[in-house]
Amino acid sequence: MKKSLLALAAMGAFVGAAQAQSSVAVYGIFDGGYSFTNRNINGTATQTTGATSGNQSTSRLGFRGTEDLGGGRSAQFVMELGITAVGASTLSGSSNPTNNATLDNRQSFIGLSDKNLGSLKLGRQYSLAHEIIGATDAGGANGVIGANTYVGANSGTSWTATSITPNSSYMIRLSNAIGYESPRIAGVQVKAMTAQNKSNAGVVQTNAQGYTGFALNYAAGPVFIGAVRSYNTVNAVEGTAASTMGLAFVTAASTAYNVIQTETAVGASYDFKVAKVFANYVETKVDGSAGGATASGLVKLTNGAKRTAQNFGVSAPITPTIAVFGSYGGGKSNQFGALSATSATTQDFSFMGYQAGATYTLSKRTNLYAIYGRQSGDTSATTTFVANALSLGARHTF
Repeated sequence: MKKSLLALAAMGAFVGAAQAQSSVAVYGIFDGGYSFTNRNINGTATQTTGATSGNQSTSRLGFRGTEDLGGGRSAQFVMELGITAVGASTLSGSSNPTNNATLDNRQSFIGLSDKNLGSLKLGRQYSLAHEIIGATDAGGANGVIGANTYVGANSGTSWTATSITPNSSYMIRLSNAIGYESPRIAGVQVKAMTAQNKSNAGVVQTNAQGYTGFALNYAAGPVFIGAVRSYNTVNAVEGTAASTMGLAFVTAASTAYNVIQTETAVGASYDFKVAKVFANYVETKVDGSAGGATASGLVKLTNGAKRTAQNFGVSAPITPTIAVFGSYGGGKSNQFGALSATSATTQDFSFMGYQAGATYTLSKRTNLYAIYGRQSGDTSATTTFVANALSLGARHTF
């Protein structure tokens, strides 16, 4: 009898463990280096040198967990914090000082997956556009200037020309988001995402936002192709500056109301084994109403803001331990994000940039890198800019 009870107890413990197979992993990137940056804006030159963090990849500390729920279903979570690896008195926080925080929440979401139905995630996540651009950027969406379709916090703050500000090319992350991705069938996958930040039916709140996006991608063998279309609406109270509404690349201080930002992104890559080629394109438009400090002073925007950019690149292994990459592209922006309710004139200003880099692999998790980037263009009819940056460093992943 005792043996039977012991056997039943052991079996119960085994079944319980089988039904609750779970794992939690700590992961991250520690990227530290030294950067040399030269800027020349309309003839005024400045130089900056010093220790930097997140040049090849943004430094981060993350926790991810998964639990097998049985029947092809599972539960997951991700909590990822940005860290300033070197050169700062605080360990955590964004490398972009205008977006710094005691804890920089890069990602934090919980999700459920089913092998037949797909997965659903709730929380702060990468935008659909960022997933496409990140997968089709030869430099891996690094933190050095020179990329045109991706402008991150690091690359944006390495210089001061107003044509490209941090996160100016498209929205990179979304809070309060619900994201769905289907199983991949014959290489095809569908994604959708919505986010309702600070919104409440019947109540006008400052910077109430609503995001909706759809994506389609194909991945099979050496081929990847993806496309995204998303809409971000902002319902701001009268007198709110457009530059504080969380919209990409809007730099003007004009007040705005009922603004919609439309983003279109496409990207592709093909791996030839001896080399991998990349191409992507981003278009971001902002339209709506602007005007004075009261609703009666608001009028339909006759000159919205629009930015387009394209980038082409290639990466290739030279030896088992040395790899190189390069990218080139450019784009246009009308008024560099200036919203106008009084003038129908639109003037496009152009910019271009390129990157060249190399990595040397020391081990499976550690490598050295050297990345050079250059960006140039116009900020107005009379102002030009050029910026160069060289970043040297080491990156460790864990």
